[in-house]
Amino acid sequence: MRNGPFSLVAFVMLATASRSARADGIDGELATTATLGLTDSLGWTGQDDGTKAAVGFAMRGILELERGAHTWDSRVDVEAAIGKARGAAEVAKARDGVSLESVWRWRAVSWWGTFARVSLEASPLPSSLDHDSTTTHSILETDGRRQLVDARSLGLTDPGAPLRLRQDVGPVLLPVEVDPARVAIHLGAAARETFADGQLAVSDDPTTPFIDVEATESAMRAGMGGGVEVEGVISVARLRYRARIDLMTPFLYPERPGNERGALNFTDVDLRAELSFRLVSWASLDYAFQALREPLVLNDYRVRNALFLSVGPTVSFSSAH
Repeated sequence: MRNGPFSLVAFVMLATASRSARADGIDGELATTATLGLTDSLGWTGQDDGTKAAVGFAMRGILELERGAHTWDSRVDVEAAIGKARGAAEVAKARDGVSLESVWRWRAVSWWGTFARVSLEASPLPSSLDHDSTTTHSILETDGRRQLVDARSLGLTDPGAPLRLRQDVGPVLLPVEVDPARVAIHLGAAARETFADGQLAVSDDPTTPFIDVEATESAMRAGMGGGVEVEGVISVARLRYRARIDLMTPFLYPERPGNERGALNFTDVDLRAELSFRLVSWASLDYAFQALREPLVLNDYRVRNALFLSVGPTVSFSSAH
């Protein structure tokens, strides 16, 4: 064949490129730490607004399986912390969460392929809004009505609520896969399910004489999703980082009064960033940020961030070869 040598070279290049930059095998990490630091939230469901000094614990597990053109990454994160705001009389929940995420990728070539992702997020602990004395709360119900409730303690969320499920599938672009930056860009079909009926989020307006609270509702939607994720390790600075943005515009969503705004106005936005500076082998200084908007659940952005010292062992293993 006249093109035989060229075809053979192209085939070898494609076969080689279809493998990941990582070696075949299993890598894993498990960290269990005590935490001490500051947490801040604004409009977050189940949290009162403001900054708290908090103490708690966190556990993170990572499992990465690499075999040929296939990659399977799974993560589990569990955290809980209690804290006290300046001037507050009582200790309250500062943050909590359980997160499970699993991502499968198959590479047609080293920099492009397909992926599927499923994730679950929930707040395992119940929460309430506590005051030194009886306070009037103005609750905006999902039907637009307002209800005034006088209470010293107002329940915000039930155990395990809100619960969020996410699914994504489609092509993925992997332009960089070596430290200090690993980049993934994805676009495809997406679905979101948020179970939040009867839960409350603080949306206080300081100009009103009441504590403003807004009720949330469950919503299942499906459409087109996309996002960018960048993560890596800067060894010289002993810094690990991860940042991502996820968008999802629904084409199928529940019909409700006021839904005439159109699908683009119901786009979910999820922004996250994590930084971890390793002080010594058993301690790190960590920062976490998240801004979340789910217009069909709660129209406003919810924001939370935390800066804390983590102390505890980290166990890792690798069978990569």
